[in-house]
Amino acid sequence: MLGKIKSIHLIIILVVLVSLVLVFRYVDKSQDSTFAKESISIKSEDIVSFTIYPQISKPEKLNFYLDNKNGYWQVNKDDSIKANVGKELIQRLFDELKDIKFDRLVSRNEDKWNNYDLQDSLSTKLEIKYKDNSRKNIYIGKTTYSQYNPNSGGYSNFKTTTYFRVGEGKSVYAVENGTINFINNSFNYWRNKELIKLNTADLVKIDFKYNDKEDFSINKNSKDKWQISSNEVDSATIVDYISAISSLSVDSNYLNNYEPRDEIASVYLQLNNKNTVAIRLYNDKDFNAISSNLNPNAFFKLSKKNDALYSKIFKKKGDFEKKTEKN
Repeated sequence: MLGKIKSIHLIIILVVLVSLVLVFRYVDKSQDSTFAKESISIKSEDIVSFTIYPQISKPEKLNFYLDNKNGYWQVNKDDSIKANVGKELIQRLFDELKDIKFDRLVSRNEDKWNNYDLQDSLSTKLEIKYKDNSRKNIYIGKTTYSQYNPNSGGYSNFKTTTYFRVGEGKSVYAVENGTINFINNSFNYWRNKELIKLNTADLVKIDFKYNDKEDFSINKNSKDKWQISSNEVDSATIVDYISAISSLSVDSNYLNNYEPRDEIASVYLQLNNKNTVAIRLYNDKDFNAISSNLNPNAFFKLSKKNDALYSKIFKKKGDFEKKTEKN
């Protein structure tokens, strides 16, 4: 009889232990599920500035702020060099920040930071300042790459995982296939490189002005024909020209903190909405500098001889005139 009672007690204890294990597993699983659904929501319209403090191996602090005079976001490198930020890049950054979803909680402990490059010296710190002077800090650590789901064709897919922590919290989170790590880019990456961007159908007039040769204008008439004064221009030439200049950017030869000197040439592209894209060329001692009102205070260096960009934009009147056929 005593043996049966002991057996019953053992069975009860075993059932209780199994139940506890199942409960703990359920709690852990539900916590992971909860964390997977958490996110950071950041409203871009409330941001007045943000600063990227780089990893110790990349000593390039970048400060971003909205210039209220021209409505452009600007980036300042180490408090010395500044430039306009590319519109698509700043929009991409805000899109990434507006809803950073935690795919999983990796650790709750600070002693795990070194496994994911999340110490202050190894992480990239993103400090966001809001209109009410409050701040939010996000620390971005390492990004890892792993192969998964090889298909029958022999190709493999790769998954990226970026690790980060938020504010003064000690927890480490992971974002799968997130691109927040793209903020770890250089000053030149963020520059606005745009020179000309327009819809060719909106263009109605082109003015060419020079210091050393004849000024002239090309207008689109009521029949959508391009002409200089009352003379139609070579249709193929003007179409090729407009197509070539409709979307131009410069990804090198930046002139930092440049003060322009003598303006020697300009091209004004007038649109049917009354806006004008103005391209200006300046003479300097050993080079020329080019700028656009689409990218205020940005200047790019051009060679004085046989520069391809100059040849593409600045044309002579004779380049557009119809060629007379000789008998």
